[in-house]
Amino acid sequence: MLSSLTNMIVELESQTGQWVFIGLSLLITIVLCFVAIPLTTDLMVNHAAGLAGRWFGPKFRTLVINASTNNPELAAMAVSLGMRRLGGWANPLGSLGANCYLMFLVAPIWLVLTDLVRGRADNVKRLVTLIRTEKRLVFWHVGMALFAVVCGNGALWLMRTHSTEVAPEPIRDAVSSAAGQSVLTPPTDWTMYVALGVLVAGVLIMLLLEAGLKRRRPNLYTDIHDANHGHSLILFGVGTVGLIVSCWLMNALFLAWTELYGEHLGRVLGTAVFAGLHYVLGALITSLPELRVALGNYRRLTVPDLNTALGSASYSNLTNLAICLLGLALFAGLTWSGVSMPW
Repeated sequence: MLSSLTNMIVELESQTGQWVFIGLSLLITIVLCFVAIPLTTDLMVNHAAGLAGRWFGPKFRTLVINASTNNPELAAMAVSLGMRRLGGWANPLGSLGANCYLMFLVAPIWLVLTDLVRGRADNVKRLVTLIRTEKRLVFWHVGMALFAVVCGNGALWLMRTHSTEVAPEPIRDAVSSAAGQSVLTPPTDWTMYVALGVLVAGVLIMLLLEAGLKRRRPNLYTDIHDANHGHSLILFGVGTVGLIVSCWLMNALFLAWTELYGEHLGRVLGTAVFAGLHYVLGALITSLPELRVALGNYRRLTVPDLNTALGSASYSNLTNLAICLLGLALFAGLTWSGVSMPW
């Protein structure tokens, strides 16, 4: 089904012309970024928070809120693996860095600028005071998020630098075959096991650190704002499906761009264009749910909600690291079964 959609997108380029197609592609990307993903995210996160509070108690609510925003990364990777490509694995890896600059820089700067424009200087002062008062909490979340970036990109560096170029399969990689291009394949030797070990260690360490904070400051998890959280499993499913469909469309668009403009994009993104698109643009798109969660919680100007806002980077990165571990483990299992899987 994805390949059919990709072929339709490629055919659209030949019918409309390059520049019209590029304009349509940008329009689709804007709709994904600012309409489809934000709306479905609000629906999903709202009911995820309510369900978490009802089923597991308030202590698990913050982690569940932020983990639920990682559904697009999981879907992007899963769809890619279903296409027998590892390129989607780069999506949660790229989101590790995107979460840091979006939640720690873009979100607070955006709030400050909008409050100043609206004449709400008192809110800016309260936010600055809150951050100064809770600077240890801020440093903890920043350290956790950056630790995940190091672990995830360390694993990616191992897999990327030990990749090899092989001849493409004529049926699956018809465009590359026709152009005489080679295909980059990830390593399946000791490098893969070392990368798996790095991800396992990263996830375990982050879980231990998170459990320690929860023991020291339980009020951060019990006193967060939840007055407007719904608890409908059906609406949570609708929001989740909406995000997955958006991610499915994004995958098809990236694959079509790879086939149409792979030579040009390769000069910027490297040989593995499909993975590069996921790492840069895809990661930015799928990190927008975390940004919306962060903005909403920063605005409440309380310590527990500040913890949730900062967790949009740190806890989300923990979840992304676990998704990366799952993706690499699945890749290992598929290669053991004899499935060839290029970037």
